Amino acid sequence: MNVHEKMKAFDAFQFFGQFTFNRFFKQDKANRFNDQYKAVVAPQGRDGGSSRYRFDAFWGSRPYDMGVVSRDIDGNLVAPTCVTLSESGASLRYMQLDNGSVDVRLYPARTDTDRADSVQFIRLGLYKNPRMLLNSTILRKHWNAMYTVMENTSILGSPSLVSQAKMFWLLHGKVYYKDGSLRAPRDLVYLKKVLNYVSTIVFCAMTLKVVL
Repeated sequence: MNVHEKMKAFDAFQFFGQFTFNRFFKQDKANRFNDQYKAVVAPQGRDGGSSRYRFDAFWGSRPYDMGVVSRDIDGNLVAPTCVTLSESGASLRYMQLDNGSVDVRLYPARTDTDRADSVQFIRLGLYKNPRMLLNSTILRKHWNAMYTVMENTSILGSPSLVSQAKMFWLLHGKVYYKDGSLRAPRDLVYLKKVLNYVSTIVFCAMTLKVVL
């Protein structure tokens, strides 16, 4: 596929994705979150539908508590002010890159008080052929991943052991973004360390055998 064909395929996905995710959000299991977080499907992005290169599906924000702020953004002391603390639900974002490929990102639920050094998003896939996104089976996998993340990261979530296991796989088996850079899957990093360790031992053993 050339870039123009990829652009046309993503345009088709905008309509297909809107229909498909609206159907997913109407599932019975989604109602546990739909009552508190507004389910939103946003072709061309959540910022007013102004970008043909984006598609968002997410649970919106909700207030959950009140807090007192006594410092401004520069850290200076100010008169205490009562503010509303809010939580944003998990979200999926499809971003078409300049080469036509589509980057699929999964963002966890977040509150106003979450630490800045936590995982910002998990990459579910980088699709060089956007036509693959015109497959409801693939989109359902993305939806299920978002639901799992919502169960495990939202305040109202109550994940089962199975859901926690799925979350563990997402965090350890996928590329993720943290501290301003993409990180390799954690399990892959650990595996490389183990393989390097084993290969070093084998090399040393073979060297000693030759010397002796």
